[in-house]
This record gives sequence, C-alpha cells and structure tokens, in this order.
Amino acid sequence: MNDKSQIKSEYNIFHFATSELSHSAFFAWLIKQIDPQSDYSLEVREQGLELVNECLKTYHLERINGLEDIDLVEVEREVKRENSKIDITAFIRTKSGRKIGIIIENKVGAQESRKNQLLDYYKNGENIIKEHFKANDAEKVFIYLKSDYDYDDPLVRQDSEGKLSPTRFEKINWKDLYHLFEKRTDSQDSILRSYALWIKEKHDSIQEKLNKPIEHLLSEKINNQIEQERLIKEIFEKTFSDKKTPSWSKKDRHGYLFYYYGPELFLKLGISRGGGRWTELWFEDEKKSLNYFYRIEAGKSFIYAKLGCWERDSVVREKAELKKKELRDKYISLIENRIKSDRDNSSSKPTYATIIGAFNFQGKSIKDLRKIEEVHFDFLKIFRETIKNYK
Repeated sequence: MNDKSQIKSEYNIFHFATSELSHSAFFAWLIKQIDPQSDYSLEVREQGLELVNECLKTYHLERINGLEDIDLVEVEREVKRENSKIDITAFIRTKSGRKIGIIIENKVGAQESRKNQLLDYYKNGENIIKEHFKANDAEKVFIYLKSDYDYDDPLVRQDSEGKLSPTRFEKINWKDLYHLFEKRTDSQDSILRSYALWIKEKHDSIQEKLNKPIEHLLSEKINNQIEQERLIKEIFEKTFSDKKTPSWSKKDRHGYLFYYYGPELFLKLGISRGGGRWTELWFEDEKKSLNYFYRIEAGKSFIYAKLGCWERDSVVREKAELKKKELRDKYISLIENRIKSDRDNSSSKPTYATIIGAFNFQGKSIKDLRKIEEVHFDFLKIFRETIKNYK
C-alpha cells in the first residue's frame, strides 16, 4: 500500500467517534459480518471471526475453525434487563451444533459506574442467553473489553471482609486488542484500517508513558494499595501476564489480606503502625517459614526485596538465618551484575535485617524497574534450591 492508504490521526474516524457507543457499534458490526448472509469483504469477515475466537480463548473454549462452520449470527446492542444495559450481545449457531452466547461490556476510557455492575450483567446475561437459545447447554462467554490503560480491575469485587466475589467476566485489554488488529493497519477496508491504526496509536501512547518516570503513569503518590498493586503488576509484567485477576483471597488471624494469583504467588496487604498502607508480592507459601518477597510502602520511594523467617524452633531458626545470609549475598551479586547503578545504597532507606535489596523508583520508568523482575527470575531458582532442604 502507498502512503495515501495510511490515515493521519486527525482524519481517523475513531478520533471523532470516541464514545463507548461508537466503539461498541464497531465491534457489534464486526461480529455480525461472520454471518453467512454477509456479503462484506472476506478480510473483514475473517477479522470478525478472530475477535469471536479471542473471546472464546479467554474462556478456554474451542475456537470456531472457519467461517464455513457458521450457521447463524444475531447481534444486539444496548439490551436492557432489570438494572442492566448490556453493550453487545451476540448469539452464534454453528453447523457443527454449537450454541454460543457472548456478552460484552465495552469500556474505552471510563471505569465501571457501579460497584456491582458486572455481577448484575453476568446474572442478567446468563438469563438472556438461556432464553434466546431456549436451552441450558449454550456456551456462555462474558467479556470486559477495555481499550485504554486499566489497573483498577473490576473483574473481582471485595466484600466487607476483603473476600473476593468473581464477576465471571474475563478481560480483553488494550494489549490484546493491539495484537488482534496489528496486521490490519494496511487493510483495504477503511473502517478496519481506521480502528487498527487507532488502537496502535493508543498502544504506543501507553507504552511511551511506561517508558517515562513513573510519576507520568501514576495518578497519585504510592499511598494507597490500588496504586501499589498497579505498580507491582507493571514491574512484574511477565509474572502477571496470564494472571489478570486473583483466583481467591483470605484474611489471616492478624487481619492481613491475601490475594492469591496461584499456589505460590500472592499479594499481601496491610497497614503499618503509623497508618501507612503497604503491599507485598510473595513467591512462596508462608508455611515454608523462610520466604522471599517485595514490599512497597506508603510514603517510601523504594521497592524492598526482603527475606523473612517465621520459624519459632530455635535450631531451625538458626539454620534459616545462615541461609538468609547466603541468599542475601547471592542476591546482591545478581544486582551488581544485572542492575548496578539502579541499586539504591542511600542511608535514607530502612536498615531492616530482612532487606536484601532496595530500589529507588523516583525518576525511574517502568521499563527501568522491570530489571528487578529479570533479577527475580534468576534469584528465584537460587532461592528455591537453597531452601529446599534447609530444615
């Protein structure tokens, strides 16, 4: 394609059609094109199927193998049911006998307007799909589609005790959308090309922010746990890449809240004696006594890599202290070899015996701080091997 086929930002329809209604109309239109009665271009119809298959993938459901398997597609917009108004509802029948219902809540820049909005959408969406197909065996898919930067994840809700209530929605975010449409930036279809260029611009803009000092990314100082969780997830991007939401949560007897993302990965949230909030990222089960984790505290511009020992038996504790020294030396060696000048040695940081490394994030970009995760992957192997039989 020549340069004229590329659309300058100021002429792209999606720079005018910025509302959720406009973007929802585009996605609904795209899904509708997979219907066998559509006479739209094959490229657009195939992209519609790719979008549907991306929705199925988030639910770990079998993809639809090709347009030739589609029997009927019905798409509805702004479906009202009780206290819900669902953005996109798609009903798909395949020649191989599948019945698929897809509920999409689309957000461009805004967050959810009500605390339990997605919980209500799931309940009402289930009934809508069941009524449409007049059957209980339909495959049901619930998608939270977010094309802007999003960290305050609405896919789970907390009760008064901090326990999680899953909404049953799965997220497709700005990164997913970029990868889904990136090959369409030179599409022959102007609508498809316009959206592909728009989401690329959005993706590149967010990536640019991630490469600037984190003050450009964070809306507030790191004084609340939403911001702390957000920063941890950005730094440990690879660790959280396939873990968009915690699977379960609990409170321990001390009142600390745990969000589990896997059997050996969880966030621990708490409040210090001075009232400041802190968030820790753990990689080992606390029952193993010797642990390795990272901590961010309100009012502090450091990320601390820490070792802790909770064993009460004096003999075991003495052995654990020796292992801590051994691990600390190995961690510092890794820092010196991999991060060097990014390691912080200032006297302003606490001198807790548990600290094995401290990193000043003031003036650093997320890209800079992701070097911590590189060190972490190396150290985690050493850590697990070292403590395997330390008792």
